[in-house]
Amino acid sequence: MAEHVELKQLLVVLARSFLQYADTACLWATGASGMGSAQLAQLADAQRQDVGRIVGHLQRDDPGVEFGTFPTDYTDLHFLSLEFLANQLLDNQTSLVDQIDGLLTDQPDGSPECTLLSEVLTSEREILDGVKQLVAVDPQTTSNK
Repeated sequence: MAEHVELKQLLVVLARSFLQYADTACLWATGASGMGSAQLAQLADAQRQDVGRIVGHLQRDDPGVEFGTFPTDYTDLHFLSLEFLANQLLDNQTSLVDQIDGLLTDQPDGSPECTLLSEVLTSEREILDGVKQLVAVDPQTTSNK
């Protein structure tokens, strides 16, 4: 069951990632169209699908799945442009990919958790590539860090 503890922790991290926060907060962000709010929404939706994969796996053994709350660090970040948030999106997504990669190396080959984490890692790497493309859309984002 230790892997379930790690998967539950990963679920909260993914479900309450900065990408999910930015997607939620983009309703209040200025200049959303300049950075591609539609692209941001697509990336966040892809990440929610990964959350769904993990939930489906966890619910086989435990129907009570906790999604957590957004970190309080995020709550100061509202009424900002998505361009301003771009580097934080990139940093957070990079950290998520690294965390999933670390969890994957701890799983026995061929285990259901290994298969699940491999799929999620592939998807989250694609999301990271998408975030990199969003950041590259506006050259000003590289100076906001």
